Amino acid sequence: ALPILRDGDVDLVVGPMMENDADIVCEQIAEDTMVVMASQDHPVFDAPATLAGLLDYKWMLPATTVSSRQWIEQTFERHGLPRPRVQIASNVLNSILPILERSPLLGFVSRLNLVAGRARVREVELAETQMQRRLGLTYRKNGYLSPAAVRITDIVRARGKELLLI
Repeated sequence: ALPILRDGDVDLVVGPMMENDADIVCEQIAEDTMVVMASQDHPVFDAPATLAGLLDYKWMLPATTVSSRQWIEQTFERHGLPRPRVQIASNVLNSILPILERSPLLGFVSRLNLVAGRARVREVELAETQMQRRLGLTYRKNGYLSPAAVRITDIVRARGKELLLI
């Protein structure tokens, strides 16, 4: 997203914070943790979770270009393990939780979803699979923000965390 922002193709990005440079402004509005989740009655909860044990199940993850997927795959590799077996790759965020709660798949999603109670899923508690991330607004330092973009920034600044359930 940074190249299209820098080139002026988009004026504002709301989401995981990006590394900035002198021409880019990043404002943090929330912090979040990505965690492994599964349906409440998933067999992964029958015994204490281990990183290797998570490989016994298939996964639903975003596309390979998404940083959270890269992070979770690298986590397994750093521990000398193969990458998870991906059954479904989806970038449609509002489909992930309903699929997880009705399937035997594991997913890697925001812990904010648990706080919101948006689905009948549970966190698979394992320190190695917790990815901290900062969420915010990113825009060009000297770029023009339309009145609509300014309104969006005002809303996100005021209600940030509650709006970023992704």
